[in-house]
Amino acid sequence: MKVCHLSSVHPRNDIRIFLKECISLRDAGYDVSYVVADDLGNDEIQSIKIFDVGKLKYRFSRIFLSTLKVVIKGVTIKADVYHFHDPELAIFCLVYRLMGKKVIFDVHENVAEQIQDKPWLSNFQKKFLSRLFNSLNKFFAKTFYTIIAEKSYCNIYDKISLNFPLTIILNYPKLNFFKSYQNFKRGGNEFFYIGGVSNNRGLDTILEAFDILDRKNIDFKMHFVGAISDKPNFEKYPNLIDKVIFHGRKNLEDGYEISRQCIAGLAILKPIGNYVKSYPTKIFEYMAVGLPVVASNFSLYKEIVEDNDIGWCVDPNSPTEIADVLIEIINTKIIEKISYRAVKQSSNYSWKNEEKKLLMLYRTIFE
Repeated sequence: MKVCHLSSVHPRNDIRIFLKECISLRDAGYDVSYVVADDLGNDEIQSIKIFDVGKLKYRFSRIFLSTLKVVIKGVTIKADVYHFHDPELAIFCLVYRLMGKKVIFDVHENVAEQIQDKPWLSNFQKKFLSRLFNSLNKFFAKTFYTIIAEKSYCNIYDKISLNFPLTIILNYPKLNFFKSYQNFKRGGNEFFYIGGVSNNRGLDTILEAFDILDRKNIDFKMHFVGAISDKPNFEKYPNLIDKVIFHGRKNLEDGYEISRQCIAGLAILKPIGNYVKSYPTKIFEYMAVGLPVVASNFSLYKEIVEDNDIGWCVDPNSPTEIADVLIEIINTKIIEKISYRAVKQSSNYSWKNEEKKLLMLYRTIFE
């Protein structure tokens, strides 16, 4: 059976789409293709065929033209199931239903909440687009099989009369991958972050916290791994230039190689709607490699970090509180105990269980 994944915004090596879902489906015997728009050309990676429709320069042309090109390319693949990952693809993917195909909408984020956080939209546009998506989503939920990546998204669908089953597939890590990056003998004064780098994800507050450490003559290094959306304000903190290192986007292997030398992983996201209600996958990845966690003090995060006793939760808007915790971590003698505990508890958050739900959905579709 042929399966085609589609995205106009996610990279070809996307962790959820490629490394988890595509690989799991391939291992189960499906013929898997993945259509992207990254301008890196067609390829075949680990027996998964990658089709590239090219990357357009401007945001709005990507939203409309790239999505259309991705869907048209999907038609030529003649798959039995189309599995798409971007809300902007939903309208165009109706063509697959008209062709009599099975279609899955994989909802990675609370889209209506996400729209509210777009800085380039006016307040009127945010309100209008958010309401528009909520209205359209009721139709999509009745038209496509739906996968959601967070339990908190269930309330969006509770009031909708669905024609197809709703499946929750959480974004837990593949634990086997992370075993080779585990380190239980952590020490020193270096910190780690992986993922998109932006002020909404704590960049500005973290820099201010490290400035406090620097003014107290406390030595440290901070490693950011990921694409940078907001330029770090080194004009304000010139003293941090040699102490805060931006490695840029790296594959998962190279990123976590850097984590070996670090004593804690940061996930200090701002209290924005979509973040407050969603687990950052990095928390589970940090656990898997034995990296103590410093996370925002949201209820959802505290359930993982504090209940499992694998790190600290802080006010994401308080550089002083963050700085105090960073100093405590540098001075503490219990990092090794936390590292062992984190790896042990990570078995409760494994992709293996989520993979079973994915494959069960596909078996249901093909029955």
